[in-house]
Amino acid sequence: MILTIKATNIERTARILGRIDTICAKLEKFAPAADPDELRVKIEIGRITRHHRKGIVYRAEINVTLSGIALRAKAAGGDVITALDEARDEIERRLLKAKRKSVSVKHREGVAMKAVRRGERT
Repeated sequence: MILTIKATNIERTARILGRIDTICAKLEKFAPAADPDELRVKIEIGRITRHHRKGIVYRAEINVTLSGIALRAKAAGGDVITALDEARDEIERRLLKAKRKSVSVKHREGVAMKAVRRGERT
């Protein structure tokens, strides 16, 4: 896995980097075993505004490229960790949806090929 981290208007603390490591560990499950460098993850965290102290002032963005598929998840929250967790949940949903879609397409192709072999379709 190739990981890129960008922090805008905040410092990278050990707590934030630890959370990013756990996110990456979960995302590595989606990488094919043959080529782990095929999974590219770009994480951008930042503070939306310097003026406000309360409310939604932090954001997280996760971009994943896997097997030619580019997925993106954005989230905002009152804490960097909260924003990261929301973005992680969203990117996992998108990855699972992409996986289900590819499996479904392969299944439909297999059914069509089986029908051609039987002579049902020409």
